[in-house]
Amino acid sequence: MSKGYHLHGFTRESAKTGLKFRRILVDPKGSRTCYTIYPSFIFPYMRGRTDELEKMVFLSQFGVPFWGLAYVFDKDPMFCYRTVSSIGRFSVVGTTIKSTEKLPDNLVADEKHTRIKGEKAYIATTAANECILGVGVSKTADESGLKKAYGIFKSEALDICSKYLPGTVNTDGWLATKKVWKSLFVNILVIECFLHAILGIRNVATRKTQELFTEILEKAWDVYHAESLRSFSQRMRRLREWANKIEEGRLKNKLLKLCNKKDFFAAAYSHPSAHRTSNMVDRLMDGMDRFIY
Repeated sequence: MSKGYHLHGFTRESAKTGLKFRRILVDPKGSRTCYTIYPSFIFPYMRGRTDELEKMVFLSQFGVPFWGLAYVFDKDPMFCYRTVSSIGRFSVVGTTIKSTEKLPDNLVADEKHTRIKGEKAYIATTAANECILGVGVSKTADESGLKKAYGIFKSEALDICSKYLPGTVNTDGWLATKKVWKSLFVNILVIECFLHAILGIRNVATRKTQELFTEILEKAWDVYHAESLRSFSQRMRRLREWANKIEEGRLKNKLLKLCNKKDFFAAAYSHPSAHRTSNMVDRLMDGMDRFIY
């Protein structure tokens, strides 16, 4: 507003309230960003007037069921549910982070698998500093669907700082996810989760190969705990040599697959504060999972 503004006409007349709202053009000589001014006496999404609905929201805080609210206020139960649960759809990043200095440099991202009306869906989740910062729903797990879902985080972050460029993001290794983050932020460094690589080995282990799997586990985590890139490379090279001597095919293939991703794991050594596993977002998605259930 300090850069100036112009009045910019009105919105179309609302079918629900019959009202029009004033629009203003902020920074007319620069970014020319247009905003709509909504009065406080109208509820979000034009559901009704505040003085008609505020008592409904007030009673909902004391556990009154939606069918009870519908009976008292002569409304549909679904109308009451939407009025109470969707007061606003705020920017997750903008609500959580108040200054550009606190925008995270290191991110963690993963998709939560769920269902919407029986159809499979993927909740693209971005986290940092033990906090969810981005949530978007995609109906597919391909690049186009995930890009739109993860793009919500980017657009909200850019609203805070138009020059925001995160340094790293840790993912579980899904190719579409890696491509999406490289397209959203060209210079971002994608680091694969070391834990997910080990879980892939565990998935093919059996009771007969339990002893071998335990040995693989010890050697793999020994590589992970290397304190320098040089030490990491040496340990990974020795692990590959040992893996080639294993006779059990499935475990051998999975372990060699882990060794082949050396460069994706080693990239973290150039960013000491980067996340080497995606544990953080997995912990946060556990709570999301319970809520969705």
